Amino acid sequence: MHKHKFANIGILVADNDSVLFLRDWFQNKDIKIEYKWNSKADWNHSSTLDFTTSIPKIMTYHSAKGLQFQTVIIPSYKGAQEEILRKPLYVAMTRTFRKLYVLYHEQELTKPLSDVPQHLYLTNE
Repeated sequence: MHKHKFANIGILVADNDSVLFLRDWFQNKDIKIEYKWNSKADWNHSSTLDFTTSIPKIMTYHSAKGLQFQTVIIPSYKGAQEEILRKPLYVAMTRTFRKLYVLYHEQELTKPLSDVPQHLYLTNE
């Protein structure tokens, strides 16, 4: 088995509440993660990010701007109908240089990913 099976993974979410939810979920499962969380309401922030480790990083789309990961996971894709939502999603999806995993709950992908021809991606159907 590969020594660094979780090396260089970015788990990117749309908002800070999702960062906290995933942080707690992983910690309850005793899975080591690093995260970055910001609160615009009271200027609080917390970060355990250390880019010298191979521990998966959880952060918002916006926080990942300018970074690059071997693998990016977007765990809760809900679509992006409006342009204001598409730009941060684009940032998240382009942070990878090898693999992108987009997880969604609906029966079908919603825009803008529904416009991608199905032969270009894998599904678990």
